[in-house]
Amino acid sequence: MQTTATLPLPRPTGRHPRLLLLSCLLLCLAPPRLGAQSDPLDQWTSHSVAYGSDGVAYGDGQFVAVGGGTILASTDGANWTLRAEIYGAPLLEDVAYGNGLWVAVGTWMNLRPTGAVLTSTDGATWTSSSVPVLLSGVAYANGQFLAVGAGALTSTDGASWTVPNPGLQGGLNGICYGNGQFVGVGPSGAILTSSDGANWTGRYSGTANRLQRVAYGNGQFVAVGWYGTILTSTDGATWTTRNSCTGPTIDLEGIAYHSGQFVAVGWYGTILTSTDGANWTGRNSGTGGVLWGVAYGNGRFVAVGSALLTSGTVTATPEVRLAPGPAPAWSANGMSLALDGPVGSNYVIQASSDLVNWTPILSFNLTNSPFYFRDTTATNSAARFYRAMVQ
Repeated sequence: MQTTATLPLPRPTGRHPRLLLLSCLLLCLAPPRLGAQSDPLDQWTSHSVAYGSDGVAYGDGQFVAVGGGTILASTDGANWTLRAEIYGAPLLEDVAYGNGLWVAVGTWMNLRPTGAVLTSTDGATWTSSSVPVLLSGVAYANGQFLAVGAGALTSTDGASWTVPNPGLQGGLNGICYGNGQFVGVGPSGAILTSSDGANWTGRYSGTANRLQRVAYGNGQFVAVGWYGTILTSTDGATWTTRNSCTGPTIDLEGIAYHSGQFVAVGWYGTILTSTDGANWTGRNSGTGGVLWGVAYGNGRFVAVGSALLTSGTVTATPEVRLAPGPAPAWSANGMSLALDGPVGSNYVIQASSDLVNWTPILSFNLTNSPFYFRDTTATNSAARFYRAMVQ
């Protein structure tokens, strides 16, 4: 059964149309329950893979894991295929998917070290290139890839890269997008934020520990790093230190968010989960190896490192919200909207003038949440309604 929620906007004046936002998905105001009988985040299964991986992402119906000079792919997280062995001594550290393209980043270690970028439209055939900045993290949002490391680079197609900031102070290890901004984390507790990937603002983290990765979900950023460091922020500017329950001997290396759960991974098979970023629960991974990265897709979390693990099936009512974009939402160029929902799902945005006849205006795989877009055809309507649907 389909559940709807409506949000009326104030009546505008002049030629501005009346706009209603309609979400054809259950609007959840509290974290979803994952099931009463057994917790899938206590059910981790190890899978035999001959190659270790440092980073993993999900998109276009498959997981892609990268590490060293190898690239693996899997549709279910359990059965993996070696897609590429890249020659030239690359050290691949992260991968992201967006706009029909996979982008993996790292460092070319042969001769003079330079940044490595590999791209693929299908996860199987890859094209490699070099950039002048050593790279360790990548994310996709607002129609562009942002790669970070010793500096920051942006690209719309993965082939041509702009270097707006070739020498970020201290460098960055990880990057994510949420709440209208990029947040990057790095050595010595470095945290920087940017709305466009070009202009950056340093933030006070309250720690000198190395921060490795950062994720956004449930209205907040969560950064993880060495010595069990966990920090949270609702705006990217003010950060709070949290108790990771691991003690100062465990380095945390990766984090992901989906279905109301943050999942952090690290050394000695450490897996931690939290619904709010503040209170964490340790899980039994069944391995003592290091876990470098984690991602969600196809109903489960996948953790990669010296071991490769999948969680039990995570079933939850998706938290999806369709709302006006950053002010001013309405302009002469149309209506700005923001969709906040589970990353890895396929969505279609539809519009209507009468709530009877609906027309698709945008289809996409959500790789970063929230996702911002503008309906330029809204200026032609006296009344406009929207709905978001999972395909």
